[in-house]
Amino acid sequence: TELIPLPRNWQRGVGFVGVQRALDLVFARHDVLRTVYGYDAKNPSFTVARVSPLHLHGRYAAPPLVVVDGSAMSRDVLLSNVGAAVGEALGSSPFDLELGPLARLAVLASSTAAPGGVPVLVLSLHHNVFDAQSTALFEADLRRALALVSRGASRAMMLPDLPVQYG
Repeated sequence: TELIPLPRNWQRGVGFVGVQRALDLVFARHDVLRTVYGYDAKNPSFTVARVSPLHLHGRYAAPPLVVVDGSAMSRDVLLSNVGAAVGEALGSSPFDLELGPLARLAVLASSTAAPGGVPVLVLSLHHNVFDAQSTALFEADLRRALALVSRGASRAMMLPDLPVQYG
């Protein structure tokens, strides 16, 4: 599980719907985040879900964002029990590698979630699609995507292609 404080100005014209749109852009950019795994005639295989820029938001590229209200919890309780705070909303069952998605996303919204009351994005991702080195790239892409969404970028606008893709 990764915790990423959302940028302080994320709420200006974006809101939770905008965060979902920004996450869709990030997931559309990274094939590995849309990959599922299986077996084809006893051989391991993988499939990357395709995303059309024109239909990006008709079908989420990213899993649906769950908003968890942590306003009734103190900061210490909230931060020491993030898993419990979002576990029920996200579900604790194992990831299904064949059906996906291999990510669960939540925003922990509370005046005490992070310094200055900034909501925290909680990512629960399978280790096949995300590792410790992925965090900085994901966070940078999310900030760029939030900036695009806050400027009213069209649904068809995407983040630039990556020079190298998974697969």
